[in-house]
Amino acid sequence: MVDIRPNALPDAILPLRSGDAIIVDQGADGVRKTDPISMTDSVAPVATQSEAQTGTDNTKRMTPLRTKQSIASEVGVTLASNSQGVKADSAVQSVNGKTGNSVTLVKADVGLGNVDNTSDANKPVSTAQQAALNLKANTATQVIAGAGLTGGGDLSADRTVNVGEGTGISVTADAVSLDAASIASLAKADTALQAPGGAAGQILAKNSATTNDVVWVSSEAATAVSYGPQTLTSSQQQQARDNIGALGLLETAVNSSLLGGKSIGDIQSYGTNANGIYWRFDSGLQITCRVSGTTPISSPTGSIFVNGAALGPYTHAAEFAAPPYAVYTGNNLSSIGHSWAASVSAPTVTQSASIQLFRATADAGTYYAQLIHIGRWK
Repeated sequence: MVDIRPNALPDAILPLRSGDAIIVDQGADGVRKTDPISMTDSVAPVATQSEAQTGTDNTKRMTPLRTKQSIASEVGVTLASNSQGVKADSAVQSVNGKTGNSVTLVKADVGLGNVDNTSDANKPVSTAQQAALNLKANTATQVIAGAGLTGGGDLSADRTVNVGEGTGISVTADAVSLDAASIASLAKADTALQAPGGAAGQILAKNSATTNDVVWVSSEAATAVSYGPQTLTSSQQQQARDNIGALGLLETAVNSSLLGGKSIGDIQSYGTNANGIYWRFDSGLQITCRVSGTTPISSPTGSIFVNGAALGPYTHAAEFAAPPYAVYTGNNLSSIGHSWAASVSAPTVTQSASIQLFRATADAGTYYAQLIHIGRWK
């Protein structure tokens, strides 16, 4: 046997190779050889994947693979995953400026500074609730049955007020009726004027068929003819012409001065509006009629009296094609006083002249002018 002295040998070439041999003195079993890997595995064997993941063996060695497998098994258990780490980065870091593992909050920290832990039975009435309650009637308030009525009582329950006997009023489920004496009393009241107000120069007129429905109106409105345009028969048209020419002068004057010798012809249309009434004839003749505002005649001028400021001008019921002829007369609402009218300007195609009313004596009564205009509409 060769005597080998380890200290006399040169250093081994590292790292050791799988073919290298290591001499092992195994005592009674003699001197033997082995390779480095077998010797390492024998002394510190590699842990299995299960052993690496459970972590219960503290003697076996861990390779990089076993280490990775062990770490991977703890992700999501004792180690945060990548997505869990992202959530952790964006998670709440503090509450109302308070940080730490344990944060204690008070009601002011979460915007509930006005909240009290009060039971429902002990909660106070709000200002709005009290305002609403103040609008309610107290149940002690009494419904008093006046003269001729019975019933009533406090508001702790529904109350009924009945019409008593001897009042002249009968009440059923469907109607309320009056006795003959009550109706007669109301008929007297129906004749009374119930229209306070009005302006100077206005008169009181019936506004509709309804009882006591009266209204203050101007004299123009009170005396206006109220009917719309319509077609007349030949006899009605002739009657209208006869009426218009009642003075025996109208048709002759119109034929010669306005129509060039032509006849007046049939009425084409006529009607009324806020500015009076008008008639239109096929020949082109047009006649309008309206009234002025009212006025007293009490301002002295020489030996007679005048109404004061001139009345008008007033708009025609329909426009003329050229300035028309005018006929103005004085009138009185009471039909007692007498007056005459005169123009102080010339009429136009759309308006009358301005008018003055005259009397021989002063009168504070209600006077107005009747305005008739004759001309052409085409």
